[in-house]
Amino acid sequence: MPEKILYEYAILRLVPKVEREEFINVGVILFSKKEDYLKVKYFINDNRINAFCHELDLDFIDSNLNALSKIAEGIHPESA
Repeated sequence: MPEKILYEYAILRLVPKVEREEFINVGVILFSKKEDYLKVKYFINDNRINAFCHELDLDFIDSNLNALSKIAEGIHPESA
């Protein structure tokens, strides 16, 4: 029987307007201590986000999610 490996995850959510209690899933963090694995995957759906709130700076959101991904890879975001 193959050994079971525990993976944990967290969903990354974008909350355009807190008062409306709406959110958009934009990514996932996947972690396994045993496998020494940590990755961040994300996707920004411009049309979907703009349907919720067209005032958001999508480049700023992408920059922040990309920095989080780099941190998970062990890369300093400003040096990449």
